[in-house]
Amino acid sequence: MESKWKIRIEAPALRELRALLASEGHRVYYAILDDILALEDDPLPKGCIRLRKTKDFYRIYAHGAKCRIIDRVLTSSRKILIERVRPRPTAYSGLDRWGD
Repeated sequence: MESKWKIRIEAPALRELRALLASEGHRVYYAILDDILALEDDPLPKGCIRLRKTKDFYRIYAHGAKCRIIDRVLTSSRKILIERVRPRPTAYSGLDRWGD
């Protein structure tokens, strides 16, 4: 049996997740948290898309496609770094500078 992937929520994503808790409430917060925790078993779930001009950054829909989880999948170390958790309109701002 393969070991689960390790998930680390980066500080900016943690702040964004807490902001969603304040603005959207517990139901949305826990739904997104469930989506993040599900990545332990399946780091590339159905519907995730690799972001252009990057090697290992992916976008995952959350909260009925109203929010985006931007994560980095490091296959060699079996780690998933949650980089952003934002509403759709602002999720991609500044990502053009993230190329690897």
